[in-house]
Amino acid sequence: MLPFDEIARANPEYVDALYREYLRDPASVDERWALVFAGFDLALRDGSRHGGSIDELVHSYRELGHLVADLDPLGGSAREHPLLRLAELGFTERDLERIVDWAPFKGGTRGPLRELIAALRETYCGTLGVEYLSVADKVRREWLQERVEPRRNHPDLSADDSHKRQRLSPPVDRVNNRYGRCAIGLGLFPRRKGVQQPCRLSPGPGEVRGLA
Repeated sequence: MLPFDEIARANPEYVDALYREYLRDPASVDERWALVFAGFDLALRDGSRHGGSIDELVHSYRELGHLVADLDPLGGSAREHPLLRLAELGFTERDLERIVDWAPFKGGTRGPLRELIAALRETYCGTLGVEYLSVADKVRREWLQERVEPRRNHPDLSADDSHKRQRLSPPVDRVNNRYGRCAIGLGLFPRRKGVQQPCRLSPGPGEVRGLA
């Protein structure tokens, strides 16, 4: 089986259908998927008893937001994910105007839930996809988080940095010729059997110009 992240990125509708099949009969899906969905359901039940959890909401976007980032310049990026739906996170439409503390998210302090979700989507689901929870080093994870969230993933590049980036970037037509299409973000997505494959970068302290 391909990694969960890869399948979810390529076909979120498939994951949604698989989850619905699991809800009908947990034994009907692969054991590994059943474990994923069982853990998700447990978290959802806990959230339902106490209302949606802001901690879980923020963590979900940190973990899964890049799967619905707007990376395809041709408009083919999936923009929704079943595990990021409001109901799946323990919230309802009536909760959207409720004033909540935004911690542990570092891109704001307090405000309506609707604005928190918009800020999370701006940070993790925009045209610059980022995922750092898989980085084993806690210091590096926190270093990235402190630079990504307060700026909502909008790097503050100087004019000199922008000029250098343009000078070092390959022409778009050359990228398209090699990979079939190009994407704005942290990686290119070359075609492989019709599926976009993310080329991840794992920067660390001192390795990301413009974010320090």
